[in-house]
Amino acid sequence: MKRAIGEAHQLTVQAFSTPNAPTPRLGRRWRNLRLALTGGVNAVPRFGADHVPQRLPDTWWASHFEHKAGPARHARRRLAVITLVAIAEDCSIPQAMRRLDLGGHGFSRDAVESAAAMPEDEAARFAQSMSAMIEDLNSQAALTNYDRRRHAMEHWRLDDATWERLTGDIRDRTLPQTTWNDEKRLLCAIYIWHQVTDGEHLRAPVLPRPFTSATGRDAERQYVRATWREFSRARPNSYLHELMARMDECARSLITHIDAATTPVGP
Repeated sequence: MKRAIGEAHQLTVQAFSTPNAPTPRLGRRWRNLRLALTGGVNAVPRFGADHVPQRLPDTWWASHFEHKAGPARHARRRLAVITLVAIAEDCSIPQAMRRLDLGGHGFSRDAVESAAAMPEDEAARFAQSMSAMIEDLNSQAALTNYDRRRHAMEHWRLDDATWERLTGDIRDRTLPQTTWNDEKRLLCAIYIWHQVTDGEHLRAPVLPRPFTSATGRDAERQYVRATWREFSRARPNSYLHELMARMDECARSLITHIDAATTPVGP
């Protein structure tokens, strides 16, 4: 198995050497990438892409994967869900990305290629982790239908009544310079969607489509990119921490409704 992974990894590195290659060569790059990612995974999923979240949950990552920090962690987590869908659906890497609404162009492909360029020993450990995760999921009596959640939340928006319920009395207690504008409301809407679907925050349906650039230069996406980390890691005893608790409760309520029903939730 180790030899197969090493050969697939070497093919991947060679395939990535010409980023502006014509279409036939690009097709080979994707096929080589799929071979590199799935060649050493022995476990066979007994579930489909509808049971795979867009972003690997913290518990899945902590249970089965190396705890790399920084950009490597984010990239490997994305790589794991894409690989999982490619195996479960027996499809190409671009098809797996589209199935998860991660796109087939721009930063998504760049991130996948960069994450896949691992040393041989890391590639072997990644394959073993994937197999262990699949076996773990196969053993569970019931799995979350993330596809249902994604579809139910596709047109969900943070309406006026919910916004008032979440923030009304908090706004009265914050400092005058604290902003409560449309941008703050956008962040809150994305946070709730993210909690319900385990989705990538920059892929939230509330953000404009199509994506205008690989670096997210449309104004709203750029704002979210710049502020998300600080917003989503609120300090204890801050007003944001209290707001997070309320949004978590809102997300749990939506999850209960979606998992028990087959109709989309309203705006």
